[in-house]
Order: sequence, then C-alpha cells, then structure tokens
Amino acid sequence: MHDRADADRGRARSGRLDLTASHGSRGTTARALALPLLHTHNGTMSPQHRRKPTPGRNDPCFCNSGKKYKRCHGAKTRTPAPPPQSALPDGAQLAFARKEAQERRRELIEGKGRPILSADVGNQKAVVVGNEILFFRDCRTFPDFLFSYLHGLLGREWWLEQTKRPVADWHSLMKWHEAVAQQQAAAGQQTGASILSIPMSVAAHMLLHLAYDLYTLAHNVAVRDALLARLKHPEQFPGARYETYVAASLIRAGFAITFENEGDRSTSHCEFTASHQPTGQSFSVEAKHRDRDPLPSMRTGHRIIGNRLSKALRKAAAHQRIIFLDAAVETIAPGQLPAEFDNIFGYLRRYEQQVPTVTAYIFVTSTLSEADPASTDTRTVIMQDSFNIPDARLHTIVRTLGEALTIRKRHQAVSDIMSALRRSGFTSA
Repeated sequence: MHDRADADRGRARSGRLDLTASHGSRGTTARALALPLLHTHNGTMSPQHRRKPTPGRNDPCFCNSGKKYKRCHGAKTRTPAPPPQSALPDGAQLAFARKEAQERRRELIEGKGRPILSADVGNQKAVVVGNEILFFRDCRTFPDFLFSYLHGLLGREWWLEQTKRPVADWHSLMKWHEAVAQQQAAAGQQTGASILSIPMSVAAHMLLHLAYDLYTLAHNVAVRDALLARLKHPEQFPGARYETYVAASLIRAGFAITFENEGDRSTSHCEFTASHQPTGQSFSVEAKHRDRDPLPSMRTGHRIIGNRLSKALRKAAAHQRIIFLDAAVETIAPGQLPAEFDNIFGYLRRYEQQVPTVTAYIFVTSTLSEADPASTDTRTVIMQDSFNIPDARLHTIVRTLGEALTIRKRHQAVSDIMSALRRSGFTSA
C-alpha cells in the first residue's frame, strides 16, 4: 500500500481526495445506506476481532509472572543499532543506507508508528491492523480503506440505526458521511471516471482523520471498547474524538502509549502515559476539548482554557505533564493567528503566578468547525507553549543558533510532537 498511500496522502495535503467511484457511497446518499460490507473473506462476512486492551502500567502483567506490567512486558525496549558501517562490505553499506532512506521517507509520510502493511489478495485488499489481517473489497486508494475501516469498526448495525432517526437527530459522523456521499455522487455524474478526484471538504477531513487516528491506535496499541462507546454517543463524541487525535498524534511522533486503568476510581489520573522512545522520557498526557462559544465576548482566555487547564493541573501525574487544549476557534483567517490565542497565552502567563510549583508543556489547537461540512477550508491552528517552563514558551528569545539547538535538544520530545502534528496526513496546519 505504500506507493498508493503515499500518493493519496500527498493529494490530501494538496486539498484533493481520491476515491474509487464505486466505493463508500456508491453514488448514492447515506440515507440509502450504501455503506460498504467490510472484512470479507471468500464472499462471507468476517467480523473484526479487536485485541484486548493493553493493561495499565501498574496492573499485573498478562503473562502471570507476578510483576507489574511496566516491569515485565510493558518495559521500554530499544531497537539494537546496526553494526558500524565501516566494518561492513561496500554492498552491505549501500543496502543499509537504502533501507535507512526508505524508513526516513516512510516516517515523513506515516510517522514513527508501525508501518502500513497491505497486499492484494484476489479482488480484495488485505491490510495488517495490529496482530490481525483484515480483508476489504473495492479498496483502490488509501481513503477507500479508511472509510471502510471506520464503517466496520463502529459496526453496520450502528450505521443502520442512525438512518432510522430524523436527519436533525443524526450523529455527527452520519452527517459527515451524507455530505461526502453527495459530493462523491455529484463528481461521479460529472466525470464518469473509476477513480474520482474531489476537493477535500470539512466532512471528508473529519471522517478520514478520525479513521486514520483509530487505525493508528488499533495498529500500535488497541482501540478500547470504552472509547468506541464514547465515540458513538453524540454528546461524548467531541471529547472522545479529540482524545483519539491526541493519542494517535503522539504515536506518530515516536511515543509508546499506555492507557490508564479507567476502572480505578481511587484517584484522578491523566488520560494516558506516553513514553518517548528516542529519549526514554515518560509524560502524563491530558486532552481537553471544548464546545464553541456563540458570542465573541465569551472567548476570553479564562473562558477558553481556564477551567479545563485548572482541572488538568490538579490531576495526579506520575511524570512531566503534557496538556492538549482545544480552543475551538470558529474562524481562522489565512496566515493570521486568531485573536483568541493572544487571550490564551496572556492567561497562561497570569495563571503561572498563581501556581508556580507545577510545570507542563501546553499544546493549544483549534480543530475544524462542524458548521459547514461542505466547506473546503480545512485549516487548523496548532501552537505549543508551556506552563512554568520558560525556555519552552512560544515567544522564547534565542540569541544564537547554538542556544536554539541546545533548547531543542532539551525539549526533543515536545519538538517531535510538533513536527508530527504539522505532518499529520489530512491537516493543513
């Protein structure tokens, strides 16, 4: 899938989306329930079996060794370095160099998680997802696969149930699917081509990004049943979607994710622990989404992040904190930082003085508005700041290149996150 996926994601960044004409909506709207049948093998439905959730770091290891998971199978591992090239024959040196170049190219496109693996098996596409091989029909492009994977993960019964509701009561996912189906049907009638190239709309962006994030989780850790239940719930969906985006972004930035035990109510804790594999540093990560305010007068720094930041800082954290806050800015002008962000950073500086002993890396994002699914403006804003970490602030003054490199190395893990967010496959940041 690499060559096909590379081309598809490159076109996604350029604002175009390639789809097989007969895939997904099959030229009809979602109300007709033209959803693809997934995971087929020899013409029969094959259910997707998800892996059991990874134990929490302090849970007993699944191998019954008596040790905690973090001390046993959950312990950080490092990939052994290849032998020095000077000790290798010329042909072997060239082979290593080519392999390294291929891996760097893959990481630039896919991130640092496990590579995408697929093969054509007859008229089906076999895709490795975690420790499983799933089969998909009519998947000629990477977006085809993502749409099919999302449909299968949520279940055909759930999509059927959505179509029985009034349009006003549809889940956001169903509304986005309808918008993409109409866009695809219109393009198919105009061109008649087997592969359609359509503009990347907000609805397509929302569906593809969620599908890619869920695939990233399933391929590297697991998609927990509790997360799927929250995604299916209309009121819990925005927060669950944002947490999925954050976790998947950290995986693509080179982190190993360990989810906390959701059944442990004895203490508050962050969403998950992220271990930066290149440096071995561990971080306690919290992700906070917010709804959009209807009035500009309500978009003060305190209103946008105050309560959520305060709650995140009060949660128990075993490691240095990383906090993601979604600012939910309604309009993003090209090349301009939204005025709300100035309010946010001003609030951070004031709040630092009230809580001087707590430190955290802060990522402020503004994900897309759902107001206009047909819009082709898919810009987002991603800014990194800090809380009581002076040299990791947005407006840190650096006098020399050497000083800049020293600061970058000191905060390498955070720098890798920012790089991964900028490269995120379907986002124009």
